[in-house]
Amino acid sequence: AVAPEESGKAQEIFIITVSDQADEIPEYLREQLSAKGVHLKEVVLASSSQPQTATNEATRLTGDVKIWPREKSEKIDALLLAYGIPFGVAETQSIEMGEGLRFETQLDRIFESQGQRIGLFFHQVQPEIKKALQQGMKVVELDLSSMSAKEIITRVLGELRDQTVYGEHKFSAATRNKDRVNIRTAGFWLRNRSIFLTDRQIPASLHRFFFEKGLELIYFD
Repeated sequence: AVAPEESGKAQEIFIITVSDQADEIPEYLREQLSAKGVHLKEVVLASSSQPQTATNEATRLTGDVKIWPREKSEKIDALLLAYGIPFGVAETQSIEMGEGLRFETQLDRIFESQGQRIGLFFHQVQPEIKKALQQGMKVVELDLSSMSAKEIITRVLGELRDQTVYGEHKFSAATRNKDRVNIRTAGFWLRNRSIFLTDRQIPASLHRFFFEKGLELIYFD
């Protein structure tokens, strides 16, 4: 139902739902939508059983929200730490070039994943140096100056053999009917780490959608 329009006032919308259980729609969601001019009203059927004494609000779950640093190189560090992977920074590698010639170069990051050594360069590497290095490790070039945060995260996840991609996901509230109340937002859902990594701003009152599922909510930009 749409309320009559009033000059200088945002249009208000009233949504009436018929339910067989009281307090099926969480109070925190009511408050968030009400602030946007959308009002939820519940009508409980007379034949319904008595409402439960413990509502969803009584079992509110909370958690901490993290914000990753703005520097792209530090985002890579944060992602490796999230996977529990130790790494070296600015380590020097000595390369045998043949005929008694050795060349030293500095890796921006070096780590091991699933038995494979991986060296990260935050710039392009000369072909002959890359070829020599690849005799003992996999060389990955990341041009941080031209890549977006999403592209960098996707690339590093691929090197960790995690095929998670950025996309839209649906999260349902902890109601008896899980398809009744849900939100959709985009990000990386790292299921094997119980992390939702997003660049979308989510109101604090809706963080519970993630905490109820045991997910850690992390922002990046």
